[in-house]
Amino acid sequence: MSETAKNKIAVFYFSCIPYGGLYQRPQQLLSTWRSYFEDSFDFYYFDSPKFIDTVVDVAQTVVRSIGKKEFNERGTTDSHVIKGGLYPPRGTGRYCLPQWMFENPPSFETCNFSVTKALTKRCSGSQKRVAIVAAPFWEPFISRNEFDLVCYDYLDAIDVSATFFSHSATKEQHERLVRRSDVVFVTAEALKQETLAIARDKEVVVVSNGADSEFFERNKESHQILDYAKKNRRIVGYIGTLGSRIDLDLVYTAAEVDFVLVGPFDQKTETYLKNKPKNVPALGVKPYTQIPSYVNLFDVEIILIRSGPISDATNSVKLYEYFALGKPVVATRLKALEKYANGLLLKTATKPEEFVEGIRLFLTQDSKNWQTSRRQIAQQNSWLSKATTIIRSIESKVSETPSN
Repeated sequence: MSETAKNKIAVFYFSCIPYGGLYQRPQQLLSTWRSYFEDSFDFYYFDSPKFIDTVVDVAQTVVRSIGKKEFNERGTTDSHVIKGGLYPPRGTGRYCLPQWMFENPPSFETCNFSVTKALTKRCSGSQKRVAIVAAPFWEPFISRNEFDLVCYDYLDAIDVSATFFSHSATKEQHERLVRRSDVVFVTAEALKQETLAIARDKEVVVVSNGADSEFFERNKESHQILDYAKKNRRIVGYIGTLGSRIDLDLVYTAAEVDFVLVGPFDQKTETYLKNKPKNVPALGVKPYTQIPSYVNLFDVEIILIRSGPISDATNSVKLYEYFALGKPVVATRLKALEKYANGLLLKTATKPEEFVEGIRLFLTQDSKNWQTSRRQIAQQNSWLSKATTIIRSIESKVSETPSN
């Protein structure tokens, strides 16, 4: 390893989602950091581990050890993306596995293999290491002996992380991670207050989500849409995951427009969509490179997150992506949207009739000035600005911390 490389800070982002999945905040941050900060940093993305793939992972680990080949996420050749390895979850739902299965040395070392292996392979003994942890399930594998700095990128309310794991176990790991972290990055003010309730003196930095406005403008007409034929009707569009947090009833009440849904849906939503009206085409998942073309197709964009404790801590990426092309938005009432809900840039609604009223307003009264204001908001919330805020915080903290 060269002297230049030894002087770089190694940042390991322990993600909550697969690198090859929906392109969201973790991948956006990694891409931006590598584009602008690689002179002083090395960046690595620890892929979200999948318990369901345990058998496959074991076989691949054996192949890797025999062939001495680097293994990355399936379908990815990027050496900066590290396979999450073996991770048996504490339990799903109310079925929680015994504590001893995770805290005895043999079990822990098995689960921790890919973490320790990656650190040893990629870092020199003198290189400073930073862990940015985006999900509580990583908490047992983040050792202060291995990292000079531990950061928590707290993205969503804890109930979101607990969807697939034991709630009590996830909450316990979350609170330990908050206390152990040197700094906590949060996407919303509600998450900041929750964090300070756990650790009153903790340094908490609000880093909301953002958008790549240049990417959206550059690609808004780059993809020919073949799975939806535009008619004389106006188009209202939704882009994002169609799960239990989404209130689809709101879009089933306005028959004079087409509601186009783009994104993955879970089993419950799939059943629900079978009974949808004819004016609600569901087009499924699209590659991120095609998303600007779909946003550009729509006359009005919608955000359908159900109101409640989880939504109070939600900062929608889609808002900034919609605004990147100047599109008007009608949304359910989320705290993070209140500052934009002036009736000109965005309208909020809680009832179907309010939702329809907001859509009709923007279909008839949207203006060039409003569109320009939305674009400016997206530009002010660029992923570069978000990535820079995190990096500057890390630089400040690392400068105060002696090497391990």
